[in-house]
Amino acid sequence: MLASKLQLQRAQASLASFEKAGSPAALVGSGGAVSTINPSFEALLGQVIIRARGSVALDDERANALLQKALADLARDRLGGTCSIPVPRKDDSPAFIIHVLPIRRQALDIFSRAQAMLVVTTSERSLQIETSLLCELYDLTRAEAAVANGLLGGLSVDELSASRGVTRETTRSQIKRVLAKTGCRSKADFLRRLAPLAHFPTGVFPGRG
Repeated sequence: MLASKLQLQRAQASLASFEKAGSPAALVGSGGAVSTINPSFEALLGQVIIRARGSVALDDERANALLQKALADLARDRLGGTCSIPVPRKDDSPAFIIHVLPIRRQALDIFSRAQAMLVVTTSERSLQIETSLLCELYDLTRAEAAVANGLLGGLSVDELSASRGVTRETTRSQIKRVLAKTGCRSKADFLRRLAPLAHFPTGVFPGRG
């Protein structure tokens, strides 16, 4: 009982670290049941749904299908690494990306009853990848890298155009080039592929990978 209590305290401390960094986070056990969440994650309830027996789901049908597949792959030990799922805006609620991080190796000592951590990046706290890294990895120009980071931040074509002082046609052309150079078929595909390149808070999730 004492060991279980200590593990719970350590797990809660890890979620608190994400909270301090501004990231909603939750622990998920077998069958996709949520065991612990931080206050920021709780604020997403509505777009995120906690069903009977604590199972987690997303209000958006398409995003939920991707999440359920990731959790099913996780249960069968078929989830190779971090799975990132874009969730669109709803009414006044922001768009966000929910990352499914498998718990492996020494992290299992801390999260004995959890299979994964869910970490959310909202458009209010945009994912950003260093411009130099984007340029080196995908041969993007600096302007294209700025567009790529805008997409990661959940900006629309109009918002990107206004923030950079260019026309919608220019922005659309740059988005097409970004998708082509990164090998992505759509914006959703782009978010899934590139979101894991952004940095999570350090020292809060040991043994991942």
